[in-house]
Amino acid sequence: MITTKYYHEKLLIGNAYEEDIANMLMKHIGFDIGLFTNVNDQYNIGESKRGIEIKNDEKIQEHLNIYIEYAEKSNAKNKRFVPSGILREDNTNFILIGNHDIAFLLNKSKLLEYINEYPDIYSKKKIGTSRGYVISLNEVGKMPEDVRCWTFAFNHKFLRLMMQNVPPSTISCVTL
Repeated sequence: MITTKYYHEKLLIGNAYEEDIANMLMKHIGFDIGLFTNVNDQYNIGESKRGIEIKNDEKIQEHLNIYIEYAEKSNAKNKRFVPSGILREDNTNFILIGNHDIAFLLNKSKLLEYINEYPDIYSKKKIGTSRGYVISLNEVGKMPEDVRCWTFAFNHKFLRLMMQNVPPSTISCVTL
């Protein structure tokens, strides 16, 4: 597999974020997701023993949306995209996507159903090595509880900003 310096840097940042979130979940709610740290387990099983994939989305505040990847390639020169994220076939049941201020725990299969049922809630975005769905935070906040299972707030000010147009009855939140 041919990779670039940029890909490697983003991979290191993403791995550090995974570890941070896994440690926070263990410390605050006693939940061990069992992160896999070796490539063989990640490719053959998934990202964690508990079926949770953690994704770092550094641009949530800048763009006020989340980016759910569905295809990737490690280098723009590679010919083919491979299924990833929400379309990757592994043990992943949940995607925890966010940054150090806020994160959302999304049910992978229910999110796919929701995206297919409500195609107007997202747009598709193509970046050199990635393809994904872009969903506004306002739409994420409106998702039913079986799709958006939890919102983890690490920065309460940002949570209030994101949820200002969302009916309070639709919010399930854990503050850490």
